[in-house]
Amino acid sequence: MNEQYHYNLLGVIKQSSNEEIKKAYHAKAKKYHPDLNIGNVEAKQKFMEISEAYRIIMNIRSKKKDWLKNLIIKAPAAKKSEATKEPKSGEDIYKVITISFLESLSGCKKKLNVERYKTCGCVENGIPSSCCPICNGTGKIKTNNTIMFNIPKNIQDGQSIRISGKGNKGEAGGADGDLIIRIQVKADENIIVKGNDLYYKQEITFPEAVLGVRKQIPTLKGIETCTIPPGTSSRQKFCMQNRGLTDDNGNTGHQYVVIKIIIPKAETKEQINLLKKVQQKLY
Repeated sequence: MNEQYHYNLLGVIKQSSNEEIKKAYHAKAKKYHPDLNIGNVEAKQKFMEISEAYRIIMNIRSKKKDWLKNLIIKAPAAKKSEATKEPKSGEDIYKVITISFLESLSGCKKKLNVERYKTCGCVENGIPSSCCPICNGTGKIKTNNTIMFNIPKNIQDGQSIRISGKGNKGEAGGADGDLIIRIQVKADENIIVKGNDLYYKQEITFPEAVLGVRKQIPTLKGIETCTIPPGTSSRQKFCMQNRGLTDDNGNTGHQYVVIKIIIPKAETKEQINLLKKVQQKLY
């Protein structure tokens, strides 16, 4: 094919400047890029043709310029179809996620937004197009991905989960990297584990202890309501049945709500007199 054919393919003339040719190429390359025309074989072929045309034109112009400067002309680079690249595994991606203490006991399902690099559609035989306007010749495109994954029960703070193949893409047929997620467990001073049973410390005020109250309690199955009756005392326990841990034999424990009454300080004369009146009425 003659030189004019390549100019026609890009829609420019021989008198066009390098910048005009580059601009025309970028416009056509974006139009026919494989990543923007997924599954369209004709568009991919067109992209390869205009990329080759741009490479040839710029190569010819470069040689002419070198000749004018009386420099040694280097042989043109081999076509992508004549070159191959060794397979290379993709890099692993490392992330950290924080979960609650209850979630660490029961296990849970989580999702993460992960930035991953994938192979650009301009890559042939492991070699990217040096003039691709999408990846700028790197052969890689950054993408945003939502990854769903399961955290097993009884996971410890600092442990990691490895999700195979969810890291960065490999090159030239190499294996994809892995996604490695380190787990941070948020400490909870209000929860104690004894066997399959859970003990949850719930603070209430003195009026709430006297009058009764309904409290929202976190459990392994979510937030649930616990009714605390009038006249409740400190260290009194209320059982939420079958809300504890389940062992390997299928036995499920309970969750106990342990009450702690917060005693206020009487700091003013008015408060002291009010408490004395309450005492006289109640005792």
